[in-house]
Amino acid sequence: MASAGGFGGLSLLLALSLCSALASTVHGEAPRRFWIEDDAFWKDGAPFQIVGGDVHYFRIVPEYWKDRLLRAKALGLNTIQTYVPWNLHEPEPQSWEFKGFADIESYLRLAQELEMLVMLRVGPYICGAVMQNGI
Repeated sequence: MASAGGFGGLSLLLALSLCSALASTVHGEAPRRFWIEDDAFWKDGAPFQIVGGDVHYFRIVPEYWKDRLLRAKALGLNTIQTYVPWNLHEPEPQSWEFKGFADIESYLRLAQELEMLVMLRVGPYICGAVMQNGI
């Protein structure tokens, strides 16, 4: 198991990836917002209903990500959930992997391009039918 410092490093790395993938204020466009008010979700000033499903990036060949997300969108989903398996991104202590199946930044950018929200289910323990529960 990685040290606490390793977990903090991955959290920071994921946070930076998320910020770069989701910082989407286009020049001249109002900043996007999501909040909870009056027992309802609000997105960009309007009530919003989350219609979501799981599409785990690490279980799909990256070349098929767009196809699978488009199929999810065609079913009416506006939000994708995915686990972030620790053992995939930190196979050895202080050794990080973010290429191929582990390229979460590209996956998040693709979801953004397709105008889908993403709910990340970050570990270390993910209980997602993966080896050692993602730890």
